[in-house]
Parts: sequence; structure tokens; C-alpha cells
Amino acid sequence: MKTTASYKDAKSRAAALDANLRADDPRLRHAVHLQHHDGTVLFYNSAFLVKWRGWLIVLTEHHGPHVYHPEDLHAFGMYRAVRRIEAVHDE
Repeated sequence: MKTTASYKDAKSRAAALDANLRADDPRLRHAVHLQHHDGTVLFYNSAFLVKWRGWLIVLTEHHGPHVYHPEDLHAFGMYRAVRRIEAVHDE
């Protein structure tokens, strides 16, 4: 995939998208999975993936935007969440 925008431009685009994101946006009903070549796995619940000019932008409900280059990743995907992951609390 050829990069047509700089990382700085991609970060600016991600920030602009994040600034207009609402908590009730239906795209946040997804989950994003990223795996780096070294085996590191990232999972964002309540998030979605946007491809923009050769970059991958992950927009999340609570953790801000993240920018990745697809060549830095072994695999990535976006999945419709069947149900939200809830925290487990000790009582």
C-alpha cells in the first residue's frame, strides 16, 4: 500500500475525526484488532477503523485516535461487536 500522506498529516486527520466523534456514533459498536509483526496484539473495544491515504486510523470511544501504517502490522481487522465487553468487579 503506497503512502500518499505523511504521518503528521495522518495524525492531524485522526485528531479532526476524533474531535467530531460522538459517544453515540453507531460505528463505535465495532471492535478493532491489530497484530504487529513481533506478535504484539492490540484490541480496541468500542472502536472503528478508517483507511485514509495509506494509513489506518483507529477511532475509539475513550482512548483517542491512533494511527498505524499497514506495513507495520502483520494483521488487522474490524469486527461488529456481538456484545460489549464489560469489566468484572469483585464484590
